[in-house]
Amino acid sequence: MENSRFGRFRASPLLDLIAAHKKGEAIGIASLCTANRYALQAGMMQARQDNSLVCIEATCNQVDQFGGYSGLTPQQFANMVGDVATCVRLPHERIVLGGDHLGPNAWRDKDAKTAMRLARDLLRAYVLAGFTKIHLDASMPCADDIVDGRPGIAPRCVAERAAELCAAELCACAEDAPSGRTGKPRCTINSMARSIGIRTVPLSLSSQS
Repeated sequence: MENSRFGRFRASPLLDLIAAHKKGEAIGIASLCTANRYALQAGMMQARQDNSLVCIEATCNQVDQFGGYSGLTPQQFANMVGDVATCVRLPHERIVLGGDHLGPNAWRDKDAKTAMRLARDLLRAYVLAGFTKIHLDASMPCADDIVDGRPGIAPRCVAERAAELCAAELCACAEDAPSGRTGKPRCTINSMARSIGIRTVPLSLSSQS
């Protein structure tokens, strides 16, 4: 797999921004969830003008290991974002690549075992492509999930699957270590998992909300 041009980016600037906001600073970050080049150009030009970060996000349906509805894999999406950044002369280290609602959502019509295997592969593809803001979401039931005789998913099952996805992400981080990346992804876990006591771990997660 081609190494992402975003390999030098560290996730810590996002945490610095959150810390500054909690101290009362009027600070934020623009987040663009789009593959439209004109929208990306506009957002990046604004970030260049403001001397700020910009977050470019892809959703689990939009971009996946098979291409998603955009026809782009995570690596292809990252390369496209990099090409746009070069075009508008925005330094690549000012870009945060984010994956939104990563989990089994695209494969809800499959049994849970199959859907979660595909979701783990999805996480791996995003991490290896250089995405550093990862939103894990395992809150959707799969084809064989039943609660009280009806289709559904129990909160504890959501939490367990979110932890499984987190483990897959950490494995991908370890796999990618020889490439020289210095930053680890930062994750959020969907609110249902947090509501029953899922807590983040210092290695790679932050309890953003």
